[in-house]
Amino acid sequence: MGSRPGPRRSFQDSGRNRSTSNAVSFKPYLDRFQKNLNNQYYLVFLGEPKKKGALQRIKIWTEKSNSEIAAPDNVWVPGLQDKDNDKNK
Repeated sequence: MGSRPGPRRSFQDSGRNRSTSNAVSFKPYLDRFQKNLNNQYYLVFLGEPKKKGALQRIKIWTEKSNSEIAAPDNVWVPGLQDKDNDKNK
């Protein structure tokens, strides 16, 4: 005696009623994304150029409480040699 095969599904019913979960909503993600877009600020600063271009560490902060800042830790500052090469182009 062999083992009995499990129940078979026809081609027509495959894929139906297999999932009991609800669809995922993108609304919370999109709402947060829109809030971030609406609260962007343009920051300008002067970096100290060295002889060669390099990444320089920066620190950004605010005096406003309950604020969140998303910014890089390092920025690329072109070197003095890079500026001279740009003038010759």
